[in-house]
Amino acid sequence: KEYLLGSVVLQKHSVSSKSVTYECCDVLDGQQRMTTLFLLMAVLRDLSENPKLTANVKEAIYQEEDPFSNQPERIRIEFLIRDAVENFVEEFIKTDGATENEDRLKEIRQSGNVSLSNMSNSMLYLRKQLQEMDTIDLNDFAVFLFNKVIVIYVASESLEDAFRLFTILN
Repeated sequence: KEYLLGSVVLQKHSVSSKSVTYECCDVLDGQQRMTTLFLLMAVLRDLSENPKLTANVKEAIYQEEDPFSNQPERIRIEFLIRDAVENFVEEFIKTDGATENEDRLKEIRQSGNVSLSNMSNSMLYLRKQLQEMDTIDLNDFAVFLFNKVIVIYVASESLEDAFRLFTILN
């Protein structure tokens, strides 16, 4: 069966970077769900022994530059409003194998920054839960995650319309 994770409200806009213009979305509602999925992808990447799963998860986290299709290098979710969170993403989510550094995650969990503490605690929890699965179960879970978990998104180019959608949905 499919699992409905909920809805996400987005505001679409164009971004220019290194002479490349591409479409981007700001998440107005659904940040926690998207962040949790992002953390989960990083943990899956680091625990997986399946090269296809690892490749798919890496693609979900990070987009490599492809000048032939005018595609810039970028992380899939950027935390531009919080520098410390952006640094956490760079260190633990973008970097292969970084979620294995449990001592560093425990250290960050004790920091005074609530966002970082919550993210590191969640990552440690996800690692513990997924480590208890055998390889077949982990692969089956990933297949379910990629194919059966549904996120409904609504997007608007107008900030006013996007906030109206957010208000209506909540």
